[in-house]
Amino acid sequence: MGTTFKIKNPDKFVEKIALRGDTLRSFSRRTGISETAFNKYINQSGRLRPTTAKKIADELHEQIDDIFLL
Repeated sequence: MGTTFKIKNPDKFVEKIALRGDTLRSFSRRTGISETAFNKYINQSGRLRPTTAKKIADELHEQIDDIFLL
């Protein structure tokens, strides 16, 4: 298996999205990642590929390691 990431703090992650005025649905649409996948990542039942983690971090204007764990 290749390198994958998981969200460090799911509650804080959702809070960052909400503080931007987004819902999970609108954020997922903007990043091109399915809402189902976002729910898996937030519930810690899914792991993200590096390219997906970068898309999310870029959209939140954060560094990957501020949001995700290896």
